[in-house]
Amino acid sequence: MAEEAGKVLTRTLQCGICWETMISTDHNHVALEEHGGRELWVHRKGAMSAQQGEPGVLPGSMAVSATMWKDAAAKRRFVQALTAQAEP
Repeated sequence: MAEEAGKVLTRTLQCGICWETMISTDHNHVALEEHGGRELWVHRKGAMSAQQGEPGVLPGSMAVSATMWKDAAAKRRFVQALTAQAEP
């Protein structure tokens, strides 16, 4: 489905799509993860994992752009920068 949408966007907007940066995730999922030395089943509803080395997305809104990050450290730096800008 994404590939077909990509073809339409490419044809309509006359631009290319960088599939290497695509992040595929669902809204609700369960995964076996290690936390505190224990293996646990983790259920995420509308949230992504933010483990070191994992890419992710910080969703936007009509007022704020969405942002993709390469790993958890990059996400923390981005959020810290946003917080610093918002402080008086």
